[in-house]
Amino acid sequence: MKSKFFSRFNINDERNKEFVTDLRDFIGLEKKEADFLLSQVVPFSLCRYMYERDVLVEKIAKQRSLDLSRVKNSLAVLRFFLERIVDADFAGDSVDLWISDLKESEIMNSNEIGYFQNILKNVWSIALNDYKMERKKENALIGVLPNFQGVSHSVELRGVLENDYHPGMDIKSYSPQIIDVVPIISIRIAIQSESQKEMIFQASKRDIQDLINDLNIALMESDKLAKITDVKR
Repeated sequence: MKSKFFSRFNINDERNKEFVTDLRDFIGLEKKEADFLLSQVVPFSLCRYMYERDVLVEKIAKQRSLDLSRVKNSLAVLRFFLERIVDADFAGDSVDLWISDLKESEIMNSNEIGYFQNILKNVWSIALNDYKMERKKENALIGVLPNFQGVSHSVELRGVLENDYHPGMDIKSYSPQIIDVVPIISIRIAIQSESQKEMIFQASKRDIQDLINDLNIALMESDKLAKITDVKR
């Protein structure tokens, strides 16, 4: 193999059989569908969470009347190539080198090779232009502070006791009576930090509404700033 990438990634290895199957499934798509998936590879690759990718895949599959698994696997293949193109370890590789190695691997016939060569040229262009710029923007968003990684929550009922237990009371005579219940929301925020990985706190419904309102205001202000940036450009 002449390229750095295919010298490390043995596409004929039995362990990569599923990847080859997904690649061939993508190549087998009609050109208009393949081109559309190609236009979606950057947003697919920039999704931070698996569920975001799943939502995008479902939307595309429904919009284009395509098999869900085929869309997901095809985008995963395109993303795989996209990531390797911008990987510094493979600097110096080119479309021609990769195509030459693919010919040598004999996983495609001559017609498929010619078709995939045009696709790979587009992937290469997207990787070095759109994707590279979007990744720089994502890195700029991280900054120096702990980075938000996700949020989850749980809701449970907490009992309101008629009489609380106090130290010194005879525990045998203590008979707790629940007179009411209140909803409690527990929130887990995951962050990327060397010292702290997550923060867990509880909040009332009013607290959550205040948080939502504040975040909505932050989004409005962010949109305003984005428009100002667009005007300056």
